[in-house]
Amino acid sequence: MKSFFCIFICIFMVAPSSFGKSKKKKSKRKRPKAKWGAVMSAGIPHPIDVGGGVIRPKGNSQFLTFGTYLLNLGSRGRIKNMKANLNHLEFKYRMEPAREHPIYWEVALGYQEIKIAGSQSIDLQNGDSKVSVPTSANINIMTLYSAIHLGMIYYQKNGFHSGFGFGYQVPFHSDADVNSSITGDDLIDESIRATAAYQDLESELEKLGRKAGKFGLPYIQLFEVGYRF
Repeated sequence: MKSFFCIFICIFMVAPSSFGKSKKKKSKRKRPKAKWGAVMSAGIPHPIDVGGGVIRPKGNSQFLTFGTYLLNLGSRGRIKNMKANLNHLEFKYRMEPAREHPIYWEVALGYQEIKIAGSQSIDLQNGDSKVSVPTSANINIMTLYSAIHLGMIYYQKNGFHSGFGFGYQVPFHSDADVNSSITGDDLIDESIRATAAYQDLESELEKLGRKAGKFGLPYIQLFEVGYRF
């Protein structure tokens, strides 16, 4: 009987320690290795964003992405066929601080170019008659910006991942050029530039340029998909 109790006590004392060791071993899971991968996302202000980089789940990742998109803005008053061409190049550093949760934070540095163009017919007085001259103008806004994002990302065992995020984009340097295409005749072009209609066209483009290049923009990543090779 005494030997039975001795065996029972020994089992009782050894079992918790061995259980604790196995639990400790399980908690020491290694982070997944960093691998090259490709990513694609859609959102605001970059409708299309594709690229690649080094992806490490539950660790830090770095990407280089770019995108281009043509947006039809329609008409504003007498200005017709307004269009915006959006181009960007961006470097992103992403950190996933918690193993148990899919949360990440991300900082980015980028170059953005927005070209806004519009056209308008301007009437010039030629003696007793008026001549309608088709005129087009565009403004090219070049911006360097920084951004910070927060989001959630989910990894699959087959190498794919998906996620979403949001944040804010802040420009720290911006430059703009206004160009026009009229007739090529210096005398006629100067007459057109002096009209109120042409000045309205240029003023409207400059207003859009100031909004696009000098003010911060909300960043909304509707979805992101990627694959680790």
